[in-house]
Amino acid sequence: MVVGAVVSSKGQVTLPKALRDALQIEEGDRIFFRIEIDHVVIEKPKNFLDLAGTIEVPAHLRNLTWDEIVSRAYASENE
Repeated sequence: MVVGAVVSSKGQVTLPKALRDALQIEEGDRIFFRIEIDHVVIEKPKNFLDLAGTIEVPAHLRNLTWDEIVSRAYASENE
């Protein structure tokens, strides 16, 4: 499917209804834009686990337990 849209002066684009229908995008849904060399892919994640890998994690923060992640998050809030 190929559908077009116009970019506004503020850089905004309204997702065409055909695209929203095809991806089952509703008001309030989160979508992601991924750049692939010379084009953009729009995705609607299926669930929380589908977000895995979408954010680059610095090497020193990898392989932490959930408790360590929460502890560090609270510690950084209180700095």
